Amino acid sequence: MNLKLPVAANAMNLTQKQPNTPEGEAIASVAVAVSSLMTIAILTLAAVCASFISPVFELPAVKTASGYLLPALFGSMALGLFASSSSGSKVVKGGIKGVLPVLIIMTVLSLAARLAGYGSVLGGLVGIFIIVMLPIGILTSYVLWKKGKIQVVDKEQKE
Repeated sequence: MNLKLPVAANAMNLTQKQPNTPEGEAIASVAVAVSSLMTIAILTLAAVCASFISPVFELPAVKTASGYLLPALFGSMALGLFASSSSGSKVVKGGIKGVLPVLIIMTVLSLAARLAGYGSVLGGLVGIFIIVMLPIGILTSYVLWKKGKIQVVDKEQKE
């Protein structure tokens, strides 16, 4: 998943432009460009100030918080996708069903690892789990869409 997708989606929402239109594409392109420039500026500033702020990264609170950074990032992106199931004039009905197998697999795996005493090992594998579970979620959603359990309909049909 592209990390610039929320920037483009938010820009089109704020300007009330539809995706796949010339105006929407222009707004999304400018938003992604500005976001990329801001990322470069922040990284440059961090590189210049690295020697001054490096003691902050040694604090116990920061070390603890850094372990939650990747799950929080992907969690916030997922929440944004689940909170709004509309895209332009289309709405996804039953989209959460495609992610349920991933949630179940990860819950069972996490509980089993913690009960077996390997809970700390899972913390270092969060990025790998995300990469492995993405195709499972996509495949499940595709199969459920083909079976008609997940539908993409016009906004008027949902209401």
